[in-house]
Amino acid sequence: MGVVKGAISIKDNMSAVLRNIKQEQSAFRRDVQRTRRELESTWDQRRTARLDATAGKRAGAPMTTAA
Repeated sequence: MGVVKGAISIKDNMSAVLRNIKQEQSAFRRDVQRTRRELESTWDQRRTARLDATAGKRAGAPMTTAA
C-alpha cells in the first residue's frame, strides 16, 4: 500500500489584515511613547509664577484709605 502525501493551502486576505493591524498598533504605541516623553519633560521642568500687582495696589489703595 502506498502513502499519498499532499498539502492543502487556503490563501486569504486575513494575514494581510492582521499585518496591517499590527503595524497600526506599533505606530500607535510609538506615538504614545513619544507623547509620554514629551509630557514628562514638560512636567519635570520647574516653573515660577510672577504676579504684577501694581495695578491691583493702585485700585485697592482708595478703599484702604476710605475705611
